[in-house]
Amino acid sequence: MATNLEQQEDLRQLLLTECEQCRIHCNQQPRNDKLFAHWGAMLLQLAVITEELPVKHEFLKESREKLQRAIDINPNSATPDGQLSLFQLANAFYMTYIFESDDSQAEKYLQKCSQLCQKGRKKDPKNTAILKQIKEAPQQREECLKTAKRFEGKSKEERQEELAKLGKEKCDAFEEQLQTNGEE
Repeated sequence: MATNLEQQEDLRQLLLTECEQCRIHCNQQPRNDKLFAHWGAMLLQLAVITEELPVKHEFLKESREKLQRAIDINPNSATPDGQLSLFQLANAFYMTYIFESDDSQAEKYLQKCSQLCQKGRKKDPKNTAILKQIKEAPQQREECLKTAKRFEGKSKEERQEELAKLGKEKCDAFEEQLQTNGEE
């Protein structure tokens, strides 16, 4: 049976292969917004599963570029799963905000995310999920940056151990919260 690390590496390889296919097809069809939207979405998924911050930042930058290109070609561009590229681009800016260590630069990313969400809501008013995320953005960013520091410079095995510790800490905190709430 494959371990989580093996499954994650398989997914990573699959996404990298998909990105390479998109690159080839986009070179052949440079005005195909659907291809650029798909490529941008794949890069965003790669950023999500990537632990190393510099690599994560590079995937996010490329994702923003490809999604913006899709929108430039067709303002109503959508990814293969039907999500507007505007919302995918907003997600890419949101993730960039979350993992940006410079506070002033991070705020610019969050503002861009909010602007894109407003544009997207005009086209799809039912899509409100990311707006809920934005309200909790500062807390989520603080938690993610703190967690990222714990993994910085560690080997895969050390990251797995750190992840197990983190999971235990979260469980312990949750149990403590349940006990505290039960006593009230």
